[in-house]
Amino acid sequence: MAKAAIRYSHEEVIDAWLQSRPIEALPTAVLERTTAEMAERPFVLLGHDPDSADKVDELAELRVSIAEFPVAYAAARRARDTGLWVTMGAPNVVRGDSTSGNLNAANLARDGLLDILCGDYHASCLLYAALILHRQGYCELPAAVAMITANPARAFSPHDRGRIERGLSADLCLFTEDGGIPQIIATFKAGAPVYTRQANVEIPV
Repeated sequence: MAKAAIRYSHEEVIDAWLQSRPIEALPTAVLERTTAEMAERPFVLLGHDPDSADKVDELAELRVSIAEFPVAYAAARRARDTGLWVTMGAPNVVRGDSTSGNLNAANLARDGLLDILCGDYHASCLLYAALILHRQGYCELPAAVAMITANPARAFSPHDRGRIERGLSADLCLFTEDGGIPQIIATFKAGAPVYTRQANVEIPV
């Protein structure tokens, strides 16, 4: 005799799972598992949307090293004072504001509270965002470029890249500008070209 299939919606599955254990036990369970995993194999932990200085303090206690998209100025300031990296989305800089009405990334850069630009929902604007920060006077060019190169490398621990120095991996990007918009000409991985827009970019650096 054939059995009728029972279908559950995504929401029903989540509701059933939450009802199977006290909601207050969930953060503790996640924390215990995360702590155990970090002890076995260290990894970088980010805290998303911290909205207060107290929340940043909690993140620091959890061994979080990056404050991702702080939504309050006090949170960004405490992250800086606590030694957490502060990252914001590059589209925020290009647009001139947050899509959700939160902090302006360029203003954080101006105040020395921004370390890393991430691609967020539009990774191709990373370079453009760094150039905007410099052109509009929010920070010097080396500091702006470091937000998409050296600082992410340091934050995520691949110390063999992110800077142009002897002995480091020559992962490079060559670009020009067209109407103020950066145009990628070539990229290099460990000194070897992996993408070229022009045929004359052939010699490893």
